[in-house]
Amino acid sequence: MDSSPHAPLAHMDGDQRHWRALVASIFVLCCSGTVFAFGAVGADVKDKLGLSESEKALVGVVGDVGLWLNVLGGLTYDRLGSRRTYAAGGTMVVLGYVGMWLCLSAHATSLAGACVSWFFVGFGSGFLYITSVMTSAKNFGPTRRGAVIGVLNAFFSSSA
Repeated sequence: MDSSPHAPLAHMDGDQRHWRALVASIFVLCCSGTVFAFGAVGADVKDKLGLSESEKALVGVVGDVGLWLNVLGGLTYDRLGSRRTYAAGGTMVVLGYVGMWLCLSAHATSLAGACVSWFFVGFGSGFLYITSVMTSAKNFGPTRRGAVIGVLNAFFSSSA
């Protein structure tokens, strides 16, 4: 068995694949927790779209609601597996950010557009989060599982 770092994943022993999947999950979570950073960009969103303070808060809350709907990501994971759930989550996050860019670059400035876009960012982030946690929970036994999930949550929450 080839144990070089360039060996295909299928030919690696299970423990190496689990650790590589964990590193990949950490990277994904570092990129997907940005929905928590709305407070840092909210003032710019408010100014660019001419929103009131309560309208700006609505955009941020809608993104949080999208993230809180993780149960749908979990159901998707159970039904379709990790790759398709990652793909769905990544697609939603990209569509959400493209939508926000369109709203903020004066191509389509609207409160509804910003809310829908930020919802997709949060909803997609939830899919990425649940896939990373569930995959790692399955990959690691009970003696490591708690620490692994704790590390994943730390990276997700610090990615804002």
